[in-house]
Amino acid sequence: MILESPRHNTDYERVTYNLTLHTPSEDVGFKMDIVRSGFKQIAAVICNRVPQGRERSMALTALEDACMYAIAGLARAVEVPDEKDDK
Repeated sequence: MILESPRHNTDYERVTYNLTLHTPSEDVGFKMDIVRSGFKQIAAVICNRVPQGRERSMALTALEDACMYAIAGLARAVEVPDEKDDK
């Protein structure tokens, strides 16, 4: 199974798709949990090693943004069947 972003012909179609709730399958939910876990580990390193201040705050904000986009990428992806499944 391969996940890829769906193709949209117009900006409106893309935005409408992105603003629609995408309930994840159990498999995708598991992948989301793994991604979140990795981001939490990185957040712990930042909080434990980087002194409080603007740079730490910016690093954590960037980490939250990256996690949000990674999870959205998983949620919005569509399943593409393997070629061998078609035969």
